[in-house]
Amino acid sequence: MQIGDTYEYKNVVTKEITAGALGSGGLDIFATPFLICWMEAAAYYAQKGMNLGDAIDSLYETFGYYRNDLCSFTFEGVSGMQTMKNLMERLRAEKPAELAGRKVLSSVDYENDDTGLPKAQVLEYRLEGKAKLIVRPSGTEPKIKVYLSAVGKTREEADSVIETMKRTANELMKA
Repeated sequence: MQIGDTYEYKNVVTKEITAGALGSGGLDIFATPFLICWMEAAAYYAQKGMNLGDAIDSLYETFGYYRNDLCSFTFEGVSGMQTMKNLMERLRAEKPAELAGRKVLSSVDYENDDTGLPKAQVLEYRLEGKAKLIVRPSGTEPKIKVYLSAVGKTREEADSVIETMKRTANELMKA
């Protein structure tokens, strides 16, 4: 049996509906289209003598190695929410010109700028080299999350940018 055969599609759909494609035992209606696309991609690249790992490596070599990470900062106690509010106010008032050793090319304040999106307590900084740092406080718990995104010519270069950005996030979150 080849991937791409009608039987294989029916088999995936049946297993997904009866057992859950994510292994949870529950119905996951979003998994089926993903799995079918994944099988199509695997079949396409197999005809080219590649596996999916080879395909993603080829994309990375063409477009760059994109890396993403998340830093989560918890502010405990009664004063935690106030500390978070103060940090966000400080970041709004003292717009950084540089973060992680990279020039801030632009920033977006989703609370105050006209983004066309709903208002939100989110600050986004776009940095040189296609890097991004996004700060978002939780509305339900005393936590601020800092989302990091970097691209490099190699995986090591992108990882190095992320590590530098993590140190910067730690510095930004000092009360």
